[in-house]
Amino acid sequence: MPISEHEQKLLLLQNQIRENQVEMQDYLKDLDNWQTEISKKEKALKDNKESDKTSSRVLPPIRNSSRRKKKRKGKSTSETTPAPKSNRIRSYDYAAWEKYDADKVCEEISEEKSSSSESLTDEELEELQHKQQALDEKDKGNEYFKKGEYMLAIDHYSRGLQCDPTNPLLAANRAMALLKQDKYAAAEEDCNTCLTLDPTYIKGYLRRATAKCGLLKYKEALGDYHKVLRLDPSNKLAQMEADKLQKKIEIAEKSDSEKSVINDEDNPEGAVFKDIFKPPSERSKKPLRRIEIEEIGVEEKLNHDQLTAKMEQSRSNAERKQINKDKLSFQQYTGDSKKTPPKVEEIQPKPAEKTQPKPTEKTQPKPAEKTQPKPTEKTQPKPTEETLP
Repeated sequence: MPISEHEQKLLLLQNQIRENQVEMQDYLKDLDNWQTEISKKEKALKDNKESDKTSSRVLPPIRNSSRRKKKRKGKSTSETTPAPKSNRIRSYDYAAWEKYDADKVCEEISEEKSSSSESLTDEELEELQHKQQALDEKDKGNEYFKKGEYMLAIDHYSRGLQCDPTNPLLAANRAMALLKQDKYAAAEEDCNTCLTLDPTYIKGYLRRATAKCGLLKYKEALGDYHKVLRLDPSNKLAQMEADKLQKKIEIAEKSDSEKSVINDEDNPEGAVFKDIFKPPSERSKKPLRRIEIEEIGVEEKLNHDQLTAKMEQSRSNAERKQINKDKLSFQQYTGDSKKTPPKVEEIQPKPAEKTQPKPTEKTQPKPAEKTQPKPTEKTQPKPTEETLP
């Protein structure tokens, strides 16, 4: 039975409507997927904001962040509003199908897709621009770091963090530049920021351990090295530094315990002093020196002759000459009046003693007495008590 033209148009229209329905279902599926992705992104951004608030380091706000928030708020309100239900045409309503314009509906759908894609790309482009700017600042900072210009490197890393505060590499690189300038406290803060953003970043733990060693926090630094070994057991640098630090801590604890002194204020004589122990590797390599000990009070045990002889030897020639003059004057006034006192000019010089020469003083002649007998000892002359009354 032949089909009329009107029936053919109806069949074509039904086929077109079915195709449009399939396209509409695909579009709605894509829209649902897009909504789920956007919700995930918003959740991740909220989590990052909360982590930034809880972090110890207060970072400066991103430029144009207020404008971005306004855009997102407007977008979220548009997303939360439910989509209007499409007026579905019944399959038996042929009059409505005749009025239905499929081309117009397709154009409207394409316009909605293009508008939604444009609004999404504007926001994403702004984020990408900030991230790209942060990467550029990081590259500039790395160039200055290689040249040894650490202050300029720190400036560029700081600008990069202002553009993208969620990048852990910028904080870690700035911490390394601060370590080169021995700014250990600031380097530790940057390492903390880096590890809050990425807890699995090994270099962050290594640099924080170096900063803690500079601050004399040896036990905390050892804990960071152990975390590195848990993340990467084959890390030789962390293993070597951990072993060195462990030995250093043990030696420090042992030396502290050995150098500790128990003092008693009421009884200082009963204070206990512990010996200091040093391993052979840390002992001095200088040769030992013998110290002579001088005893005090031994002179009292010597006899009178030895003491006088020792005193006579210690006197200089000038002192001896003066003593002899005094003795002659004493004999002159206390001796026999008939005897003529000897003159000082007639005193013969006495030869210098050979046993005890004086390098600085020349041997001076010593006057000899004619009436005074000479001492029996050559090296140690005896005093002239025999001539005294």
